[in-house]
Amino acid sequence: MRVIFSFFIMVLFQSLLFSAVLEKKRILYIDSYHLNYGASEDIITTFINTLNKSKINYDLKIIRMDTKRNKSEAFKQNAAIKAKKVIEIYKPDLVIAAEDNASKYLIVPYYKNSKVPFLFIGVNESVKEYGFPYENVTGQVEVTLIKPLISLLKQYSKGSRIAYLNDNTLTSKKTSLSFEKKLGVKIQKHFINSKQEWKDAFLELQETSDILLLGLNTFSNTKKNKDIGAFVLKNTKIITASWDKGNIEISLIVYSKNPKEYGEWAGKQAIKILNGKKLSLIKISENKKGKVYINARIMKKLKILFPFEILDNSIIIK
Repeated sequence: MRVIFSFFIMVLFQSLLFSAVLEKKRILYIDSYHLNYGASEDIITTFINTLNKSKINYDLKIIRMDTKRNKSEAFKQNAAIKAKKVIEIYKPDLVIAAEDNASKYLIVPYYKNSKVPFLFIGVNESVKEYGFPYENVTGQVEVTLIKPLISLLKQYSKGSRIAYLNDNTLTSKKTSLSFEKKLGVKIQKHFINSKQEWKDAFLELQETSDILLLGLNTFSNTKKNKDIGAFVLKNTKIITASWDKGNIEISLIVYSKNPKEYGEWAGKQAIKILNGKKLSLIKISENKKGKVYINARIMKKLKILFPFEILDNSIIIK
């Protein structure tokens, strides 16, 4: 009798354990880029940490489309098809779609108003071209606070000609067009495909513009290209600015967005959705947090001295 009872208890325990596993909420995180690109890992880590502060019992699967290093349309479309297959097999309760390409190549063609719920983050400047929100799609738009940055820099620049230098990608082109719209002026735009192209464009723009906006990319990344920092310091003649902390070595000033904000926002919304909140009740939002970084070496090279109230509220890079 005791043996039968013990066997019954064991079977019951295993059944409850199996049920608990089944009750885990399945979350699929789709990163448009590759492992360790830019702030991607900060966003993912913050997302996970936010989830872990809740009582959500979840299973997280992360896949990367790798569409930053692979720019062809065929590759991007195929990466979306692979992600779609993962969705069909994994059957997630919620999908997080990070950066533009996950929205453009996966959500728009395959999941408009479907039963699969999506939260997007890192979509740059606007979602107008994607038609968001859908019944099953909402998220946070990544915006650059460009107007106050340019207003500040015009006080110290020699003129009002603005240029934009970044890699030849969808995000870069979309961002530059958004800047033009927000500022109401035409911008000189250079989209490059190599480090040498970046250097050549940087030198050219020292002569043809007064304010140079620098996007973060592989070719000018000072961690991967040790010569870029010295090259910029030697050849800088005009004000340079960025919105990405990764560019502080090559920019006079960076008005940086805080990527952890995206992960935290996605985590908080995911908790609400997995606890039963209708996705359609979550309005599309924009990031709001930021920090100012000033490069003291470039500031000295350009003989610019920002007022105390700006310096006192900035992080100075020496």
